[in-house]
Amino acid sequence: MKRTILIGFLIVALLSGCTDAPPQTPDCENYCESLTPDIDCVGEWKASGIYPDCECEFECKTEPQPECNEEGESIPVIASPPECCEGLTLISPKDSQIVGILGYCTAKCGNGVCDEIESESNCPEDCGEGVGPYFCRTDSDCEVKDVHNCCGYFPRCVNKDYEPDINAVIRRCEEEGSGGICGFPDITHCECIDSYCQSMQNSTQV
Repeated sequence: MKRTILIGFLIVALLSGCTDAPPQTPDCENYCESLTPDIDCVGEWKASGIYPDCECEFECKTEPQPECNEEGESIPVIASPPECCEGLTLISPKDSQIVGILGYCTAKCGNGVCDEIESESNCPEDCGEGVGPYFCRTDSDCEVKDVHNCCGYFPRCVNKDYEPDINAVIRRCEEEGSGGICGFPDITHCECIDSYCQSMQNSTQV
């Protein structure tokens, strides 16, 4: 009886040993998939060779992201986002309702013109109320004033609250020894175009 029980245990042990999965042998495909590509793009690993002598090549399915973003381009909210190119500054989205981007790359904030990617929120120096010599919201915000140049009188459409510093222009011209464009166009009226006071001669921008 004892012998029969012992033989039964041996048979069960042998059977259980046969059903156990053999240990997994490392292969190059699994090894390559465990690596992190050194290029920022969507793609897949191509593996060749026999482990451990594997050759792993990552193939992009899309073009790699640029090293930096140019003027006016947005920065997406992703892991390791690109940076703005040299000379550009990242400003926040123009509206708090805009999602999915960190902001825009630009060197134009502060130039006195409220550009398309700018607003009073992300660039108040250009788009704030009454800020910037050429800023406007409507045509009535603009009027013709003498902004002066190195030749003297020079009329332009500017914000009605802007006071040109004529003496500063004269000093700069004297320091630089610069000449200006003598003469000036006949401005018939002002128009507010893209938040910019534009000097007009009938239907033509001048």
